[in-house]
Amino acid sequence: MLQEIARNRERWSLVGPDSYTYGLERHCFCGALARGPVRVTVVDGEVTARVYVETGEPVPEF
Repeated sequence: MLQEIARNRERWSLVGPDSYTYGLERHCFCGALARGPVRVTVVDGEVTARVYVETGEPVPEF
């Protein structure tokens, strides 16, 4: 598994995307707001938005 992670990091660095969006959902014994799912948007290497998928409301910084 570590080799796969290293290979994927290398691929990511070669492509070098500055802007992308990804989804995040945690599975834990924590409050619903901490679990998500959320959509995170990164532009020019900086997080520009974090919103709850279901409501579109911004995710507060914890």
